[in-house]
Amino acid sequence: MIAYHTTERENRKSILQNGLLPNSQKVQKDVQNASRMLDSIKPKWIPDWVKRMNALYLYPEITVDFLLMIGYPSSDLYAVKLPNNKGWMGSQLYGGFCLTECPLEEMDEEDLLFIKEDVGKKYWNYSCSLEDFIKYDRRTRRKDRHVQGDDEILFFERIPRENIELIGQWDEGIFVPNDLFVKYVKDEYKEEYMKILGAVRGEE
Repeated sequence: MIAYHTTERENRKSILQNGLLPNSQKVQKDVQNASRMLDSIKPKWIPDWVKRMNALYLYPEITVDFLLMIGYPSSDLYAVKLPNNKGWMGSQLYGGFCLTECPLEEMDEEDLLFIKEDVGKKYWNYSCSLEDFIKYDRRTRRKDRHVQGDDEILFFERIPRENIELIGQWDEGIFVPNDLFVKYVKDEYKEEYMKILGAVRGEE
């Protein structure tokens, strides 16, 4: 399976030399706090190896809206060939509600309750294994509709550098694809993608 990963440009040399590593110390503080909180309320039916704190975060697909709206300054976009399908699917929608700069021990009680009893529960209840997501059976489709699409892959193994290709970067909030980018766009969308991205860069 091909997935996608974004990260700050300062990590480029390390990624292209060493690959992608789970449980990176470079994960943002609000993401770490959210992961710690979500791990603390993970239901028993989810396998023990699924620990969000230890995960590498990837996307199952990239849309034009993603490229135009994410707008990270000085960031890179990578295409990643997963070495296997042992991953877990989550929702950026509900995971996003859990982001906080505040450590778990210092959180306001009302905010903590909202995560534990509402959005955190939904994050896990509507999650599924990566294998089930790929099969996309009726049960998985029902879960997917509840979250407007499971769109976050949690992966827990090192991804070697030979499985990774740099396919573009954001410069001052504008996405600039490189020559490898078009390789990962479906044939029926290639012309549309290049027109839109060309217009954003002010090309004729």
